[in-house]
Amino acid sequence: MTDTKNILDRPITKKKNSNEVSLSAFSFLFSEMIQYSQGRVNQTNELQTKLYDFGYQIGNKFYELSAFREKTVKRETKITNILYYIQTTVWKTLYGEKADALERSEKETDCKKKKKKIFIFSNF
Repeated sequence: MTDTKNILDRPITKKKNSNEVSLSAFSFLFSEMIQYSQGRVNQTNELQTKLYDFGYQIGNKFYELSAFREKTVKRETKITNILYYIQTTVWKTLYGEKADALERSEKETDCKKKKKKIFIFSNF
């Protein structure tokens, strides 16, 4: 007897990384967040505040998730270490690869992250 699987038993997605979100789902969520915010404000600065609040909440939750997954993450206080964490861990989680380069500015003591690629969500 052959072992054939029913179509209902097969996985829905055939992605390499099951943690990825489809572009259409991301676009829909992004659009709904903007429309939700626009419908509840009267001025541009109120809209900016609402979108900032969304971003702050999402950023905090993303940091908690990435710290939980890494299990070795400690709270960084130096700007260079924070940027390095963003370059490696955060960028790899969001885009599947680490950021191109972290350069030290001649004028400033801070490091600056440079990324030459344009990502999907920046096209909206």
